[in-house]
Amino acid sequence: MKKYFSLFIALAFTAINAQTNTWVLKVNSTVEYRSFVVKGGVLEPEDKSLGGASITIYKGSTQVSQVTSNGSGDFTADIPADGDYIMEVSYSGCNAKRFLFNTRVPADKASDNFKASIDIQGVIMAKPLYSIDYSALKQPMTLISYLPGKKKFGDDENYTSSSLAALSNIRNNELALIDKFNTAIKTGDAALVKNDCPTAKLNFEKAISLLPDQAYPKERLALANKCIKEKEDAKAKADADAAAKAKAEMEAKIAAKKAEEEAAAAKAKAVAEAAAKAKAEAEAKAQAEAAAKAKADAEAAAKAKEAEAAKLAAEKAAKEKAEAEAKAKAEAEKLAAEKAAKEKADAEAKAKAEEAKLAAEKAAKEKADAAAAAKAEAEKLAAEKAAKDKEAAEAKAKADAEKVAAEKAAKEGMPKQRQKRKKQN
Repeated sequence: MKKYFSLFIALAFTAINAQTNTWVLKVNSTVEYRSFVVKGGVLEPEDKSLGGASITIYKGSTQVSQVTSNGSGDFTADIPADGDYIMEVSYSGCNAKRFLFNTRVPADKASDNFKASIDIQGVIMAKPLYSIDYSALKQPMTLISYLPGKKKFGDDENYTSSSLAALSNIRNNELALIDKFNTAIKTGDAALVKNDCPTAKLNFEKAISLLPDQAYPKERLALANKCIKEKEDAKAKADADAAAKAKAEMEAKIAAKKAEEEAAAAKAKAVAEAAAKAKAEAEAKAQAEAAAKAKADAEAAAKAKEAEAAKLAAEKAAKEKAEAEAKAKAEAEKLAAEKAAKEKADAEAKAKAEEAKLAAEKAAKEKADAAAAAKAEAEKLAAEKAAKDKEAAEAKAKADAEKVAAEKAAKEGMPKQRQKRKKQN
């Protein structure tokens, strides 16, 4: 029973780092196709390499590139650097498998022409089983990103664990469906061996209702119907022979008995058909209710996940907006402070220059005034000295003249001296 589901892949990651001029993440893998056939009375999987599968790289809803698996199922896809990408593996009629890639790497790796590759082994393509809800496969099965601690690309263990939990639910539903199918096949085959044709028919019809695409229960149902017809034909022939043999003797009695038997058979058949119909309706109702519940649970989980993602995105946007506003405010305050400091420095420099100019003008004026005052004082002293010298010279000249005159008068006699005094008077 461990092989009876088609959802899971074994992820073996091998990351290789090297140096080159430009880089992409090279993803290497192999695609296999899984079909289901009945062997030995049970449904078993058959796997084979699948060529022609499409491997498409998306960025958001935009297709970036697409490659196709070769005849051996192998492919290599290039995931561009520095972004979030979805790799979808698909094949006609099969459930697609999706992988989420985050190719952002540290700046020092990108500047060193980083190159990397990763191997994903065992991507299995299979057609969906009837009545199983595969909505969880719409989400990526794993997240692959650069792991700084390991210095290579690998899967995010938390994301993968969460994804596998959802996929396990699908697996369990597949296993339960296949168990019911195998039980119906085994019961029908056993009944056919015992020549219990109605029981065989009932179980083969049940198997067909569980997995309509399977050929084996349809082939076995044809045998069961043939068995029933042969039994009915044999019984009819036996009844006809018995009636013909006793016709001559007890035609009336045989006719009455035959009518009674036919009525009883019809009643038994009607009861069996009614029971089979009621059972089939009850089983169909139970399956529909289980499918509806599984669908509702999956939708509720998806809705809760979307709401959480929207909440985180809103919180991130608000935080980024607040940080941007704070940064802009700080930058504006910084520019304003720088402008004010420059204006203050310019004003102080201008005031200092004006003060120096006034001080220089004042010093020059004081120097000029002092020079003028010194010059005036010198001129005054020179004039006073000249006047004094002149007065002294005049006084000396007068004294000398008087002395000469006196001496002369003394020589000439007193009369002339008196005449001179009279003249002076």
